[in-house]
Amino acid sequence: MNHIFLVQCFLIGVSAASAVGPIFVLVFNTSALRGFKSGFFKALGASLGDGTLFLLGMLGILSVLEESRRYQVGIDLAGGLLLLIFGISMLLPHKEYPTQPQLAADSMIAAMAKTFFYTVLNPITIFFFMFISAQMTPAQGIPSIGRIIMGSSMTAVGSLCVLATIAYFATQLGKAIDLKYLRKISIINGIILLSIGGYFFIDAIKVLLA
Repeated sequence: MNHIFLVQCFLIGVSAASAVGPIFVLVFNTSALRGFKSGFFKALGASLGDGTLFLLGMLGILSVLEESRRYQVGIDLAGGLLLLIFGISMLLPHKEYPTQPQLAADSMIAAMAKTFFYTVLNPITIFFFMFISAQMTPAQGIPSIGRIIMGSSMTAVGSLCVLATIAYFATQLGKAIDLKYLRKISIINGIILLSIGGYFFIDAIKVLLA
């Protein structure tokens, strides 16, 4: 097993999670408002999504998006719509603040599933892994399926390390500052996500109308 390849995959996961985007915002807000456990399971779902996209990229499946404008439009449309919904939800007043009951198993699964689908449908993340897979394949050759799976796992671990750290510090911040300031942060993040989602959604609509 090429250890350099695994280290590279770990760093790819770190890079993907470190960018301030929808998942970063979701993990931060959830942890600040509802505690570390809620944020961690969202982080876990997102890291699994990063690992899945790395897997698809190395298998050459994401290259279909690069070659087909139709698939790109579909991803922009679906991803943009999800970001719009997410942004709107962050602008709405939250009735439940940080004192939350213990998470049930179904709530944990739902939290993981939510961020998993946000991740794998996020156009920014998809294009990131599309670029990464194109860069790694020529340098490393086409890896075996075993190496790809190990690389995907290391990508997920790298992503989880960053997002879990974000969840921890956001939890501590949530305990230290007034809820009204957290609400302002949520509104600002919601506006940012509406802008990103609106860009991709409108771009897809323009292509469809053309």
